[in-house]
Amino acid sequence: MFDNCFSQWQKAKLPAGNAILSLAVDYSTSNIYAGSAGNGIYLSADTGATWNTANTGLPANLNVWNILIQNKNIFLATDDGVYSSANNGSSWEQAGLKSILVKSLTFYNSDTLYIYAGTEKGIYLSKNQGISWSLYAFSGSGVSTVLSNGSNFYAGMSGGGLNYSTDYGKNWTPADNVIATNSIVKSLTYSELSFTGLATTGTALLGCEIGTDHGIFVEKSTGNYLLANNGLGSDTIVNSIISASDLYNFGYIPINRVNLIGTGKDMGNVMLLLSFAKSYYWSALSTGIDGSVNSLAMYRNIVFAGGSSLWVLKSDIKYLYTSIPPNWFPAAGGTTTFKINSNNSWFILCNNSWLTFSPNTGTGDATITVTMAPNNTNSERSCSAMINSVWLTSPFYQAAGPATGIDNPLDSNITFYPVPVKDELIISFPNQTDNLSFVIYNLSGVELLDSQLTGNTTKVNMSGFKPGVYILKIFSKNNSITRKIIKQ
Repeated sequence: MFDNCFSQWQKAKLPAGNAILSLAVDYSTSNIYAGSAGNGIYLSADTGATWNTANTGLPANLNVWNILIQNKNIFLATDDGVYSSANNGSSWEQAGLKSILVKSLTFYNSDTLYIYAGTEKGIYLSKNQGISWSLYAFSGSGVSTVLSNGSNFYAGMSGGGLNYSTDYGKNWTPADNVIATNSIVKSLTYSELSFTGLATTGTALLGCEIGTDHGIFVEKSTGNYLLANNGLGSDTIVNSIISASDLYNFGYIPINRVNLIGTGKDMGNVMLLLSFAKSYYWSALSTGIDGSVNSLAMYRNIVFAGGSSLWVLKSDIKYLYTSIPPNWFPAAGGTTTFKINSNNSWFILCNNSWLTFSPNTGTGDATITVTMAPNNTNSERSCSAMINSVWLTSPFYQAAGPATGIDNPLDSNITFYPVPVKDELIISFPNQTDNLSFVIYNLSGVELLDSQLTGNTTKVNMSGFKPGVYILKIFSKNNSITRKIIKQ
């Protein structure tokens, strides 16, 4: 099916002939953004059919090296610091680091305000979406690529090599000698798939993929990198990577777990990876592209490749794209909706009768209604759902409802502060006599901390948690309550 799916690239008609350095897709609006060499930003509102400049507020002759979309804001890494737009690219304003060359931008996750900038003077951090910045790491050293995901950080140095941190950037370790001494890091992304042929134990790969001027490396375990160049030359420059994890991060569930890389070779400018097992083989599928590819982006089954020009391809890849439904319901129950966009069949699986999806099967686009029945028990409940064998979202939660008309006593006896919490969460329960325990989960339902509540006040150290939203669940002998905790 994939033999010809990338064989018919078409050159986009841009208002000017500048090279393309960066690409990004805003999945909430379907807008496609292309950062150019010397002409700012191009914008397409019709999935690549037509393009216009979108440079209001940007200086002339601007190089746009990287584009970051976070919630409803767009950030540009440029030769003149960071620029931002809160109106879908209609206008831009300076967002800090004026006159500093910024090559890369990243963030923890879309729920926080933290942004990290890889610059010619080190990594800078903004905790307020570009209003102010502070030096974060590598003072005076050039950082060309930066990637974060919770506690793990990766920094590609302008002079060569890769550094990584596993403690929120407090301490950094150089990567192994293969990357550190011989390679310039050009691109970074996360991959969370199973690479059984690469890991000696057959475990899942939870690290990153590293594009360099000597091909691509994959992280088998923290700090353990392996060259994965089957199908590539030893001098292949990997300027850009799209992984299945990138698509998941935007609510895009690809039926076929493909990876793409854009290279600096004149032949094989876009390479496709279908197998993550022992072969880990890259195939050249790029007829119609001349010159190197600096950047890649993907919207549903449309792929964009930026280089000396901009190329657009509608591929045969099967896709499944979903918006993320709210996952909290009151005890009385209720309904909500979310959308599916797909060019393939899909089904939703949920094993709890009190949570239903309508329709739960289909082909193509659909609007799904989620209905949760009233909870007539005195315990909060939760369940998960899958779409085509992939988790749809974090678990759905529903508040406890009194079984006999008596309110849950935990609701009135327990208080939590401060809100939001920075270092220490205080749980106070002066009138509670039962033995209590608590669990803290992330929004994916992963248990992070499990302990007992002691005395009338318990202090919980959350200084090591990354900023974001967490779930706190407290249990007594007969009841439980759940609260959202916001960590600064």
